[in-house]
Amino acid sequence: MKKICIVKYSMGAVDGAERVAINLANAFCSRYEVHAVSICSDTGRLFYPLSEQVHFKNLLQEKARIRKVFLPGTRLLRRYLNENQIDVAIGIAASTNSFLIFGGGRAKTVFCEHLNIGSPYCNDFGQRAGRFLGAHFADKVITLTEQDKDEYLSKYHIPPARADFIYNWVEDSLLERNPEYRADSRKIITVGRITQQKGYDLLVRIAEKVFPRFPAWQWHIYGGGDPPETQRLENEIRQRGLQDFVVLKGQDPELYRRYGEYGIYAMTSYYEGLPMVLLEARANNLPVISFDCRTGPREIVADGQNGILVPAFDVDLYAEKLCALMENGEQRKRFSAHARDHIDKFGKEQVLKKWCELIDNLN
Repeated sequence: MKKICIVKYSMGAVDGAERVAINLANAFCSRYEVHAVSICSDTGRLFYPLSEQVHFKNLLQEKARIRKVFLPGTRLLRRYLNENQIDVAIGIAASTNSFLIFGGGRAKTVFCEHLNIGSPYCNDFGQRAGRFLGAHFADKVITLTEQDKDEYLSKYHIPPARADFIYNWVEDSLLERNPEYRADSRKIITVGRITQQKGYDLLVRIAEKVFPRFPAWQWHIYGGGDPPETQRLENEIRQRGLQDFVVLKGQDPELYRRYGEYGIYAMTSYYEGLPMVLLEARANNLPVISFDCRTGPREIVADGQNGILVPAFDVDLYAEKLCALMENGEQRKRFSAHARDHIDKFGKEQVLKKWCELIDNLN
């Protein structure tokens, strides 16, 4: 039985990267001896539930910038991986790469990209350095999309065999539910943390063009965020007179059950890695509309079949396409009828099969 270790710079936050790390660790337990390591966390506690079969270790009980904890973190990671005879170490996100590459010891190393190589978040020195190290010195680079894999090969000139893409999976519980689509719903749903990345400034501009024509509809936004960012969005909504149409719903523990109340899923992000919200919307039989941002939407949405892709970031065209979808109930029904076409490639079984093939072939 191989021993594998999921490594992330900091665990304990409510974010997508930690969710991916915990999901992988839990799923691998049936096949491998699994360890999970957080380089540093001020609490040392996890937000998402971790299987009792997973050996978890937080190396440093603090929250600090990478340069402050690089040397002790690298030393402790190397010691942990060697003492536990780890065969494969999988680093989640570029911020982990400096520790993974210099502290990997005898383990084979896998750099797992969480966003995409072209996102603005990748432009600071630490992120650029992390991606350079991962691309050139990890034994394998795994991206979230085929588009991003191709961009890694082009930018870093690495051998094609050293890079691949593996999607995140849709939870089985979502695929099993298969709710009936409510064609009579007059509500749009968007899910995502209130940050600049999610393009809520674009959403408000689109809404201003849409709701004069469709005053019976509402657009609901689910997700938490920093109070200043949330306050800015609330102010923008009020200033444009949209408070009766664009509603911030906050975080909802029953969110998965809410999708069935809506008629359209809309995404306005500036960039993504693999936007799971689009997959969750498809699993709930919702027609979707999204900007064709980097990366993910074009690998999830079949334009004209189960949804609409709008060139990034054409607000006028997005508003026009959204209005047409709101107006045309038959088109929404057609998109809903094809929402689950080929969604099995994002299923847990298929995704885990690719991961296990990767791990088993790393010698």
